[in-house]
Amino acid sequence: MANKQHEKIELVYIDINKIEEPPWNPNEQTPDVFNELVKNIKENGFKEPMLVAPRKDKEGCYFAISGSHRLKAGRVADMIEVPCIIEANWDEDMQKFQNMRFNIIKGKLDPLKFTKLFNELSTRYGEDTTKAMMAFVDKAAFDEVYKIVKDAIPDELKKQLEKSKAEIKTVDALAAVSQ
Repeated sequence: MANKQHEKIELVYIDINKIEEPPWNPNEQTPDVFNELVKNIKENGFKEPMLVAPRKDKEGCYFAISGSHRLKAGRVADMIEVPCIIEANWDEDMQKFQNMRFNIIKGKLDPLKFTKLFNELSTRYGEDTTKAMMAFVDKAAFDEVYKIVKDAIPDELKKQLEKSKAEIKTVDALAAVSQ
């Protein structure tokens, strides 16, 4: 496959009221995770630009192809304009495909690296502070990490994990089983 030359990306700031969530975006966030996103934007600013595409039916308006949650959070944080990259060459079908691709190809959590990182930081800052700083906001988030760790470990450790499941209440306890 030939090495394709990519176009340079230009960052522009667009009035937040001219960007809309596309009606087809199936990605959702829990209220707790959304609140963490709002908090992070208020504390640190809007650090990741959105990818938008011009609406064909509304001159000067855009659909958020990547960044719908940031768009909503930016509104709650009273932002006037947000950093964007405009993709003007995609038709509506390509916008839909790319929206899904961005939702799907975010990568996945390496459970052992996550556990090591969490333990390192919680040693310095405490478990509750570390959870809050990582937006690890509820029991469901912990349960998700538990499932990821369980699915990723060898069979012999899965048996040990099942035996210990009732005793696991923290990430530290989960790390003890997976090490």
